Amino acid sequence: MMKTFFAAVLAGVVAAPAFGQIGDEPWDWNPDISPDGRYVVFHSERSRTDDDLYLWDMHTRTLTQLTETPDQNEKFPRFSPDGHFIVYQVGNADGSVWSLRRVALDGSHNAEIVTAGNLAINPDMSPNGEWIAFAGRVSEDAIRNDIFIVRPDGSDLTNLTGESDAIGYSVLPSWSPDGQTIAFSGGDIDADTAEIFLVDVHSRDVRAFMEIETYKEMGPTYSPDGRYLAASVGFQNYDFYRLVVIDLETGTARQLDASSEYHARPAWSADSNSLYYQEIVQGGARIARYDLVEDETYNLGIPGGWEEELMHRAVAAYRGAHEGGH
Repeated sequence: MMKTFFAAVLAGVVAAPAFGQIGDEPWDWNPDISPDGRYVVFHSERSRTDDDLYLWDMHTRTLTQLTETPDQNEKFPRFSPDGHFIVYQVGNADGSVWSLRRVALDGSHNAEIVTAGNLAINPDMSPNGEWIAFAGRVSEDAIRNDIFIVRPDGSDLTNLTGESDAIGYSVLPSWSPDGQTIAFSGGDIDADTAEIFLVDVHSRDVRAFMEIETYKEMGPTYSPDGRYLAASVGFQNYDFYRLVVIDLETGTARQLDASSEYHARPAWSADSNSLYYQEIVQGGARIARYDLVEDETYNLGIPGGWEEELMHRAVAAYRGAHEGGH
């Protein structure tokens, strides 16, 4: 029988740990940073109904809602290499069908790219912009999902991992800067574990990555300079995830001292000096940046998030407790 973890990754979201269950506060997830460093795109439950995409302009400090589709969930946005559009996954209300779409930064030119076996999730564009890697299925009835690549117009759909016996499911692909390799998370369908694998785009050879001694290694992401691989890892005896940066030249892994117990979905800045990621703090989720040079965490301060909601509630509670001079 499939375990909860497998169901969670198919939906494109790692299940929240026990200390951070979703409540009424807005939760911001899955950030990506534009190549020019100006925009951060993410998905959020701010509408209180479904997940939508939001674009945060860090120059003008303005927030734009890119999608607004009742009974659908838009998740896991990723910028194109030229920064002109965003690819993302969209699912129906019950999560039974997921497809890939693209949208311009102003919300226009929204178009479907592909649906693969009713599952197309976790898109990532190749450095030259000619391909999109994603996790999908060979058919609607298939249990296993593989790593596919497809052209931005939906043509030339290719299964890269279908002939590999090393993995039972595959999610969260990330292109290497030279476009030759894709890193992804995978494991046995019936096991509550995950590790990092690499697949050669041309030969389709799949191999396991270095052992980090954790029971879940999720969301491997290459740095633009090609030297590092970042991932969110869960440790066997602890109920939290940490960001880890692996130096591909030395083979050493560095755990980041970020400001909360749960970090996930790292996305690199163009200069490879910062990671944008989602973190859970005090029952809410926000987008933060970790400066690898300064070893410091910075809250992006996106308005309308969980911190602002908690402040509104605190003010309302204070006023209510002091009405009538009490």
